[in-house]
Amino acid sequence: MIFTIGYEGTSVHGLLSSLKHNDVDLVIDVRLTPLSRKRGFSKRALATALRERGLRYSHRPEFGCPKDIRTRLEETGDFSEYADSYASRVLVRRMAQVGELAREGRARHICLLCFEADAARCHRSLIAARAGTVSQGATACVHLAAGRTSR
Repeated sequence: MIFTIGYEGTSVHGLLSSLKHNDVDLVIDVRLTPLSRKRGFSKRALATALRERGLRYSHRPEFGCPKDIRTRLEETGDFSEYADSYASRVLVRRMAQVGELAREGRARHICLLCFEADAARCHRSLIAARAGTVSQGATACVHLAAGRTSR
């Protein structure tokens, strides 16, 4: 199973509660740069908090969204253009890694982590969808938020 979650608008405690409630084993950080102004969400602090609760952490910068694509989204608000750019510049070059995510998602509960609360406006949803396609539907995806889930 592949879950996704964004930490915008939540605390580390809220994030950890959602992950534990859904039996997540491994959190895969898909931010290009795993730094945050929000306390507890930079790489080292987050990895420590997860480890203390029995969860594994892996930073996968190869899935990060390039700055120019993010900047263009901020300028235009056009998520369709963002998705097309991300797919053509990142995902097509990372199909082996997407396949590995799909395999990991079949073996255990993994969760792709990024900042945005709304998965529909974040590249993590594009990664999860591509992993589902690669696995020919064998890997399900659920988007999590503190206190709720959506399919």
